Amino acid sequence: MNKILKSAFTEEMQKAKSDFASGNFKSCFRHLERAHVLGQRNVIPHTVNHWWMLKVGFKLGDTREIWGQIIRILVAG
Repeated sequence: MNKILKSAFTEEMQKAKSDFASGNFKSCFRHLERAHVLGQRNVIPHTVNHWWMLKVGFKLGDTREIWGQIIRILVAG
């Protein structure tokens, strides 16, 4: 991942983690979606991003999101 892309990915993930810690799961997911686009060509950041999306799915009780992320993690990893 190039330097600029990595910086942008890291910034979105930091914002997502901050929102997650604050219980602001909708905003957290928006940052995770942005980070997903930035990191999707890199296996480790991409998989880590899906892990966080799975965590948000559990917090929101969104069964569809949970199963979707489980499948994505298995495929991405």
